[in-house]
Amino acid sequence: NANANASGGGSGPEADAAADAAAVVAGLVGMCRSLGVAAQHVLQAPPAEGGSEELEYARRLTECMASLATNHLAVVPDPALRAAFLEALLGLTKYPSLAVLGAAVLAARITATAKIWMVFRLSRTMSAILQVQQT
Repeated sequence: NANANASGGGSGPEADAAADAAAVVAGLVGMCRSLGVAAQHVLQAPPAEGGSEELEYARRLTECMASLATNHLAVVPDPALRAAFLEALLGLTKYPSLAVLGAAVLAARITATAKIWMVFRLSRTMSAILQVQQT
């Protein structure tokens, strides 16, 4: 990494690999923060109508967050950020759409605690959706 070498941060393949790994972790931290904010905005907005671009955005955001949580969240060094990210992701299970809920189910593979919390949220959300559909 030319920046690390120029700043006296070391040289050679090991220093380059360490700098690259740190950059990846920093990128993941930034993604967690940004996606968490996006999830908050989705939840604060009125529910999107079926087939709308807003609903598709909410579904894709949820899929992205579930994928990040499942595959990369363990490398984020800040436990408070990990918890806030998972809280934002689990918050999307309250979104009144089966498409968004289905995308959020993928995140249930994260940890045993997340699985238990997800089942609780899913049952509450499914009950609410079924009540709305029956009226």
